[in-house]
Amino acid sequence: LAEADRLRGAGRSAEAADVLERSIRADPEHLGAGLAAFTLGRLALDVLDQPDRAAAAFARVIEVDSPSGLVENAYVRRAEALIRAGRRADAAAAIDAYERAYPRGRRAASLRERLGSR
Repeated sequence: LAEADRLRGAGRSAEAADVLERSIRADPEHLGAGLAAFTLGRLALDVLDQPDRAAAAFARVIEVDSPSGLVENAYVRRAEALIRAGRRADAAAAIDAYERAYPRGRRAASLRERLGSR
């Protein structure tokens, strides 16, 4: 994460994303893998405009269920990435998964609205 942060700070976001991806692949069971995946997802979606890559990264956070404080947000961000990628059926399934995992989740309605407007 430190190397990726350094690269991001230097304006080398694509390289930072590659570092994060390599670190996740190298040690997928590492305690920091979920945080690395979340960071990769944010970078891919918000900076690099790579929604498919972001969706995969957020799916990894959900899969490892860590870090616990970011899992709900990973569900939401994954759905956002899928919407942006134009993968409507996958986005609808991601929103359904979010609602099952977080029945009181506050963002499902806005996600469905965004999906419907595309």
